[in-house]
Amino acid sequence: MSDNDQGQRAPLTEHALKNRSMWEAQSDDYESRHAEALSGQLAMSWGLWRVPEAQLRILGDVADRDILELGCGAARWSIALVGQGARPVGLDSSSRQLAHARRLMDEAGVDFPLILASAEAVPLPDASFDMVFCD
Repeated sequence: MSDNDQGQRAPLTEHALKNRSMWEAQSDDYESRHAEALSGQLAMSWGLWRVPEAQLRILGDVADRDILELGCGAARWSIALVGQGARPVGLDSSSRQLAHARRLMDEAGVDFPLILASAEAVPLPDASFDMVFCD
């Protein structure tokens, strides 16, 4: 699957460009250092302290829902949400992060759209999703 390039049409703000540049440079190292803490049973866990979604129940029932994950990174949340019957779309500003997402999607045997764009200028129509979230 190739990344949707719609996000490339909207000019990025200065801070969004800095953020993209940082993630492009650090993505591979971040993935290698944090893969274990972000994977498996921990994939659907919130924040730095990795509090499980099963405990907090923030998203609720996601089955048959269209869900946008802003700043999806390697899309571990979205991959796990597919297993719960959701229809996710992952959006991230970093092509390197989306490359990790494609690899993990292939390993999991799932497929859903990935969009290269800033969350400040989502290149999708309003009201396209039942839920939008970011971890």
